[in-house]
Amino acid sequence: MEAMRGKRLMFVGDSLNRNQWESLVCLVQPILSKGRKKIVKRGSFNTFYAKEYRATLEFYWAPFLVESNSDNPNFHSIKERIISPERIESHAKNWKDVDYLIFNTYIWWMNNADIKVRSTPTSSGSGLGMRSFFLCGFLQSSNGIVF
Repeated sequence: MEAMRGKRLMFVGDSLNRNQWESLVCLVQPILSKGRKKIVKRGSFNTFYAKEYRATLEFYWAPFLVESNSDNPNFHSIKERIISPERIESHAKNWKDVDYLIFNTYIWWMNNADIKVRSTPTSSGSGLGMRSFFLCGFLQSSNGIVF
């Protein structure tokens, strides 16, 4: 935890990343003083506060990283999924200024071949597969962040 002093670590993704967040919280709780830690769950956010270290371990629900009709953490098992690959800003604003960011969405791309891609009039989605279209939209929106 000393390396996390004054820092924010955020997991972003689906239930797999939420489980990773929960495991990390379980690992660090025993070393923290009683009454100097708390968990707050609000909407798409789960935040663990390690007060004596001024650190947070956070989880943010965004199963496709970009906007989709599966963004509600309590109602996301939708038969016909729709993503908007050029719209990442509504999620990205939530991980701005985070020190350590961990993304994961892999399983969501594999569990249903019928995901619909919503494109804008300025996008050129024709001829691109869904995964390629998502990657192009994500890299364009992330201003050159490569990982």
